[in-house]
Amino acid sequence: MKKILAFLFFGVLFFPQIGLSADVVTVDPRCWTRPDCETFRKDFATTKTEGGFFSGKDNELIKKACHVNGDGIDISGRELGFCLPAGISKTAVSFGDRTKFENLGDFIQFLYKYGFQVGSVLAVIVIIVAGIMYIFSGGNTDTVGSAKKKIAGAVIGLVLMALSYTILNVINPYLVNLKMPDVWAINRIGITPALCTQVKGETESASSTPRFATSTAAGDPSTVKMMDKKDMTFICGEKYFVEGNGTQTCGGNECPALGQTCYQQLFDKDKACHTANIAGIVYASSLADKFIQSNTLASLASTFVGDGFEFPWLTASGGNDEEVYAVCKNGYFTSISDDSNDPTSDQYKNEKTLRQEYYITTTENQLNPNVCSGYDGLKGYVLFLNLNEESDVTNEKHLFGINRNTGEAVDLGRPQDDTTKTQVFAKDCVNKYLITPEELKKGLYLPVDISGVCDIETGDEGEILRKRCYSFVGYTSTKDECASQAQNQ
Repeated sequence: MKKILAFLFFGVLFFPQIGLSADVVTVDPRCWTRPDCETFRKDFATTKTEGGFFSGKDNELIKKACHVNGDGIDISGRELGFCLPAGISKTAVSFGDRTKFENLGDFIQFLYKYGFQVGSVLAVIVIIVAGIMYIFSGGNTDTVGSAKKKIAGAVIGLVLMALSYTILNVINPYLVNLKMPDVWAINRIGITPALCTQVKGETESASSTPRFATSTAAGDPSTVKMMDKKDMTFICGEKYFVEGNGTQTCGGNECPALGQTCYQQLFDKDKACHTANIAGIVYASSLADKFIQSNTLASLASTFVGDGFEFPWLTASGGNDEEVYAVCKNGYFTSISDDSNDPTSDQYKNEKTLRQEYYITTTENQLNPNVCSGYDGLKGYVLFLNLNEESDVTNEKHLFGINRNTGEAVDLGRPQDDTTKTQVFAKDCVNKYLITPEELKKGLYLPVDISGVCDIETGDEGEILRKRCYSFVGYTSTKDECASQAQNQ
């Protein structure tokens, strides 16, 4: 109760005082770096420094808010997360040698994993005991029948345990999408965006133009000369100070030549420029997806009766599995790709982290807008990926655009559906998510979160999913409504 009152007190006391730099558009104000959180907790009442920083690692809410990867690190190498004025909770009883939990959601998720492990061991023991009973039954029908029932019960229980997440999600998604506490420490200084190109002033006037300086290991922002953004080149892999944000830095992502993309390859430690018009890492942010795909029994059960996608996420079924499509104004789209990698080869696939890398190149001629000359003109471009669908021998193809608020891919539909052309790409609601020719020429890093892709079925169920998944790009809107929406953007 004391911790809850402390949370509420802090929220009421500090929330009205939030003040962000006028020159910088920051990340979610709940995001902190670990050192800043520890300093804040040290200065806040008598709270202990340790235990109050919650990393974005394996936490979907923090990951999305702070724009970090599965390791809790953003694109510029900072560890970001949420910060609480109170410490973590401790249980009197140990669960798998663990007594400390971040919150109730963390406790329940751990119990699910722990319970599955314990249940799996018990199921194996029951099967072994039943097998022994069967062997030494001596033909006794009652003993044989009892042994068969025990084996069947253990197998069914194991399958139900493995599918419990899917079952609860079908009943009500809120049963599994556990929400984190609402009251967090607010970072009044703010966090500089990961990429320097994302830092913007409030207006286009010179007085509000963000200013930067090259950062070095011993650099001090107070001793270096700041330059206007328009005069800066943000070199791939370099870090830069942002005026007004202390020692915080943003990362560069610009390459010296067109047709190159700045990103960190799957097994590299640093970002670098690579020949590609578009490239990215495909990963799963969902704890359930990662648990099922990394657990042999759960993965096997999900393969037969599960829903969604399985690792490796991307397939190589004989070509044309990774492409760039030009989208025409009448909804027609066509491939313009020149070359791509095989994402299933070992150098582009990490079994431990459940990640895959893709990259695609195009030529200058392929980026010619005349490709849509017979279809009312060019509207933009989308990424096409062939995804490995669970419990289905047929892969599921999807088209992706870009969410410019997060820099990540956004699922826009399936190219094999005629409804996708007429109900999405022939309207203007989708325009804001389409990739531009300039982005492809300069090189675009576009990570794909497989947990955010809709697994579209056939028939009436598929139609329900389309309406739920793609209404944001106009699936349930009229053409006039989308045209009006595009004008107001």
